[in-house]
This record gives sequence, structure tokens and C-alpha cells, in this order.
Amino acid sequence: MSIFGKNIKLAVLAGACILSLVCTAESAAQTKGAASKQEETTVKPPFIDRWAFKTNAFEWLLTIPNFGVEFDLVNSPYNQMSVGLTAKYNWNTYHKLQPPVVFNLLDVRPEFRYYYRTRERTAKPSGDEQKKMSAKEWFNTKIFTTERKNARPWRAQYIGAYANYASYTFKFSEVGIQGYVIGVGASAGYDIPMYQYKNGAIDVELGFSVGLQVATKEKFKHNPDTYKYYQVTEGVKPGFHFTPFPVVSELKVAFVWRHKSIKEKVQEDLEKKKMLERLEKAKAQIEAPFMDSKTKFDEQLTWIMEEREINALKADKERYRGEFVNYLDTEIQTLTEVVIPGQLISDDMKAKLSNKIPALRAKAISAFDKEIDYNPNKKPAKAENPEKAAKGDKSSKGDKAVKGGDKAEKTDKTAKKDKAAKAAKTAKAAKGPAEAKAKSEAKSGSKTKAEPKAKAEKAKAEPKTKAEKKAKPEKTTKSIKSK
Repeated sequence: MSIFGKNIKLAVLAGACILSLVCTAESAAQTKGAASKQEETTVKPPFIDRWAFKTNAFEWLLTIPNFGVEFDLVNSPYNQMSVGLTAKYNWNTYHKLQPPVVFNLLDVRPEFRYYYRTRERTAKPSGDEQKKMSAKEWFNTKIFTTERKNARPWRAQYIGAYANYASYTFKFSEVGIQGYVIGVGASAGYDIPMYQYKNGAIDVELGFSVGLQVATKEKFKHNPDTYKYYQVTEGVKPGFHFTPFPVVSELKVAFVWRHKSIKEKVQEDLEKKKMLERLEKAKAQIEAPFMDSKTKFDEQLTWIMEEREINALKADKERYRGEFVNYLDTEIQTLTEVVIPGQLISDDMKAKLSNKIPALRAKAISAFDKEIDYNPNKKPAKAENPEKAAKGDKSSKGDKAVKGGDKAEKTDKTAKKDKAAKAAKTAKAAKGPAEAKAKSEAKSGSKTKAEPKAKAEKAKAEPKTKAEKKAKPEKTTKSIKSK
């Protein structure tokens, strides 16, 4: 039943964890270096100022001995981060006989903390300003801020994260339980300065921890006759199981000893605060030329151009956009050569501001294109002189009219020709049989009577020229057509 040997191993493991945390924290502090120029010039506090030793009075009331240690990650009064380790041990107190009530607990938990102090809330933004806020700005001004309506800067608040390993044996009724717990979660609270000594100070810490855990569970009972325990297997699930709800794993009303009180720690870095204020002003100066840039560009045009020239410029969107881009580049040159170098901020901050300019430029140009309805990806048509365009329109209209008239005349002529051809065909079809009959009768009946006349006519026709012979059938055809 007793797991005293295992707990000794866990205690050794806890000590090793403490040493490893101290070593890692020291190395992290060395790599981070000085937090600001002010810290480099001032004398660093002694190493003992980075340590805090604590014990939880509330757990002492529950007969659970406990002890904790905390170490600041940076050796500076402006430090806000720390790591700590807490151990609780109440196991197998000496009894001649096995008692019917058991309350054994071993718990080891490392923890990371971030300290801060609250300050008075500044003036609230107006309704219009709140509507224009992005989600990130809203969270920064409402949730993730140290500003409070009733600020209490005399106490240092903290939030953190922890992990814990515990072994427990509890028996307050007929059936007892025992097992192991592994959990993770979050912690919160605050430290209040209480008493200052010549070489140290005592502070009070109030806080709590809430998290999720997995645990094993075994059941046992106590035999009053033999004063021994025996295991119960009924209704017990072997192995770890997940607890499906958050568990309050720790309540703290602790006393903390520090070489320097919390009142003198977690101070606000005034130099850093001033630097950040200068950075915000520099951001505003850089963003100003890009805010409503089209309106500012149009106002500048009114000073250097007449209204007629401005209208002609706006009519040519490509040229209008080119002049706007030149205006922006001039403003950017002023920012990079004059405004940013003149700011009283660090070089890294200046580099960040310079890297922000291309994005602001692209945003302003896209807004300008959208406002004038210009598509930079579409190839613009070649611009023409308005007088040439008017002449071209007139000539094209005249050509179209002439072509239309010619087409109408051609259609009329073709229609008349078609009608005449059809009438000629019908006339030939009607006169053809009658003419053939008359010719046959003339040939057969009047051969004898017309012989002397034919000879005379033939004699007269011999001396005629070839031209007269050719002309004669044309007259006959004309006379036939006239008939």
C-alpha cells in the first residue's frame, strides 16, 4: 500500500527540476541582455534580488507542508517575467495502527508568470472612433490592456501557466481512493507589499490555479478488525482517464520573502514608455501623407494649374494617375530623408517605419484607382485629337451615305433589268409559233409567183457593201422589237 520509496524518487526529481529551471532561467537572462539603454547605464541589482521564497498559509491549515521558489528572468527592476517551482508533501505520517482516515498528498508544479501593474484609463474613444476600430484595435483597447477605471498600481498582478504532477491517497468514508494526476492550466492573482525589513521584505500573495487533468483511480477499504487496508476492484477503470471539466487545483494565501519588496519591482520603464510614445507620433507622421491622399493631391493641383488644365488632366486617366504616383514618390522621399531620420527613436524602430512605407504607398494607389475607376491591367486606347476625330466622323458618315446611295441605285437597275428580261421571254414565247407558220406558208405558196421578183431583188442586192448587209438585219430586229 505504501509508496514511500516512489515519493523519495519524486522528491529527488523535484530538486533536479529546480536546479534545471534556475540554470535555464539564468541562461535566458544572459542571452536576452540589457532590456534598455537605461539598464546598461544604471547599476544592476544584486543577484539575490531575483529570488523569492514563499509558502502557502492556506495549505498549512489543511496540514499540507509546502514550499515554493521563484526566479526573475531579467535582473532589472523593470522585469515582468519569472519562473517558479512549488512542492507539497504530506505522506504517510507515523501511526502504530493504520488509521481509518487518510489524507496524503504529493504535488510538484513548475510555473511561468507575467507581472504587470494597472494604470488609470485614459479618455474613452468617441462613438465614431469605436465604429472605425478594427477587431485587433478593439481587443487591444478593451481586453488586452492594463488600463482600468479603478487602477491599483500599488499591487503587482500576474497571469501565468503551470503544469503539475501529483500523487494522492484520500479516505474520509468507508471507501478510499488513491492514484496519480497530471495536469496543465492557468494561474492568476496579485502580490501586495506587507512589511519592509532592513534586508528584506514580506509580501502577501493571493491567487488561484485552474486547469485540466488526467488521473488514475484505485479504491480501497479499511478493515477495523485487523487495522489494515484491502483493495476494491469493483467499478474501477484501470489506467489514466480524462476529467471532462476544469478543476481548481490550487488556492493561494501565501507569504513571500524577497530581498527587495514587490513594491520596488515590476516598475514602469519611463524611458521605454517615452520611446513608445515617440514611436506612435512617428507612425502618425508617416501615415498622414497617405490618408485621403487624392484630396490632398487635387488641392495641390489647384495651386499650380488652371481649372481647364485640371479638367483635361482628369480626362486622361493614365496621365492623371501618373502625376498622382509622382506626387506620392515625392512625399515618400521627404519621409525617408527628413522625417524618419529626425525621430528620437531607436534604429530598429526607424527600420520598421521605413519598411511600412511600401505597403502604405500601394494601398493609396489602389484607393486612387478605385476612386477614378481606372484598371491598371487594362491597356488604354490611343488618345486622338478631337478635331481629327470630328473630321473622321464626318467623312465616315459621308462615305456611308454615298455607299448607301450607290447600293440603292444598283438594286433599282437590277430590278428593272430583271423585269425587262422576263417581259422579253414572255413575248418570244407568244410570237414564236405564229412567225414560224407565216414563214412556212410564204416559202411554200409563193415560190412560183415570187421567182421573177426575187431575181430582180437579188440583182439589185449584189452591188451592196458588206456594211449594208450587216446593218439590214439590225433594222429588222429593231422593227420586230418595236412591234
